[in-house]
Amino acid sequence: MLDAGSSSSSSSTSAPMKFLYVGIMSYPSPAALVRRNWQRTLCNASSPNVRLHFIMGAADVDLNRSDVLVFDVARNDRLMGTYLLTNRFFRYALAREDAAFIARADDDAAFNTGNIAQLLVGPNSGEPWASSEHIVFGPFGEWYMWNREAMQPSCFAYYSFRWFKAMENFKAKQMAAERSRNASSVPLARWQHECVHPGLSGPFPYAKGPFVAYSRAVVTLIVRSFAADEAYALSRGRGPLADVYGTVRQASDKQHPAHKIVYDDVYYSSLVFEAYRDRALTLIRAPLSEYVKERASRLQPALVYHKLKHPMRFSYVLNHSDELLAGSSGWGHARCDGRPGWARALSEYNLDCCERWVGCEWRRFHKWIDMPPRRKSQMM
Repeated sequence: MLDAGSSSSSSSTSAPMKFLYVGIMSYPSPAALVRRNWQRTLCNASSPNVRLHFIMGAADVDLNRSDVLVFDVARNDRLMGTYLLTNRFFRYALAREDAAFIARADDDAAFNTGNIAQLLVGPNSGEPWASSEHIVFGPFGEWYMWNREAMQPSCFAYYSFRWFKAMENFKAKQMAAERSRNASSVPLARWQHECVHPGLSGPFPYAKGPFVAYSRAVVTLIVRSFAADEAYALSRGRGPLADVYGTVRQASDKQHPAHKIVYDDVYYSSLVFEAYRDRALTLIRAPLSEYVKERASRLQPALVYHKLKHPMRFSYVLNHSDELLAGSSGWGHARCDGRPGWARALSEYNLDCCERWVGCEWRRFHKWIDMPPRRKSQMM
């Protein structure tokens, strides 16, 4: 089992214990049951300061276990189920007065909840964000925008200035069209339309879904949008609607937004972005390691492990737990030094936002160095 380290289980008699509530999205099936049992072993469900639950929309054989929560939602299909269930879990956890942080997680991930809880809610964590109430902890790195009308992610990038480049190109074309007095003669490329479509939210740094934790103050703000957005998302299929590229799709069209998965992790990132445009916010970049077969050592020490779809991959984490945990104590304390390094370009590219955001990360957490060279056929 992944060891939670030396975190203390005692709490001050003058202050109630605060907990990290974790909801793992799951579903009834033999394969999902196997993953739930692996996660029960690997994720330190019994650690102090942790409340770990498996969130489902229908009962399975382990329904009677105390860590399973079944919510009745309007739709429990692959397009809407995870989104609606995660919303329900956030509401459930927020109603618990002892919930200091609320996290959503994938069922193909393992994460050291003991260490994470110690960092976020431990009374003696010693980390620089200890006095902050507005925190998001997750594997930041990629960028997105959010198309409110389609309820879909848009303008994905590994950098923050794809939006800026698209906007500059779009403006240049607009000026050329005005000079020629024929705007229709200047078509907008799909990659540009995806970034400059009216009504988009962002761009924002995106904490992807294997494990993302939000402080209580953050959840309190974003949950206010849930009811209206759920009602809209459930009604999108009643008529024509533009996709993220601006093409109007009929309800029967397979490309209609109502037939696309609502990615809840991107959705929450957009809500955080909108709620904190002019507020102080701390973004903690969680060390993430993803299982890739081509790597000589398939995982490195981290707090979150992802892409463990098959039982043998969970077994790999268990069998290498000493090795994977060996480096975590050597990271030292995280550094928080102004605007997140992956978000500094927001001001450079004239996005009026997020001046009060602070980024925290462990500088000693390293990138992979044992990736084999790419074959020439892959580089063409």
